[in-house]
Amino acid sequence: MLKEAVTGNSRENYAIDFAKVILSIEWENSSASAFFRDDDKATIVVYNETKQNFVTFKDVAHRADRQAVQLPANFAGSAVHTWMGYLNAEGDAVSTSSYARDFIIT
Repeated sequence: MLKEAVTGNSRENYAIDFAKVILSIEWENSSASAFFRDDDKATIVVYNETKQNFVTFKDVAHRADRQAVQLPANFAGSAVHTWMGYLNAEGDAVSTSSYARDFIIT
């Protein structure tokens, strides 16, 4: 989200305050299943290919949230790869992780 990160009041002096940039990851939930519950906790791993750096977000959101993670602002312009997995609320069942996608953060 750039709304809070844009400074200046005209085209001539607009700038981005990168420390205020919020980058996030969103997902769609699969069809209903006995194994999918809204209170499952998402863990997301992000690999920044450009910076050769992994960032892990453990139990960062619930499955029902469908959005999570504020990536470091210095990831802007970098190619990243993402993986997701879920842990149930009781903590006794873990999903297989899935490659979510690769993209360039803009």
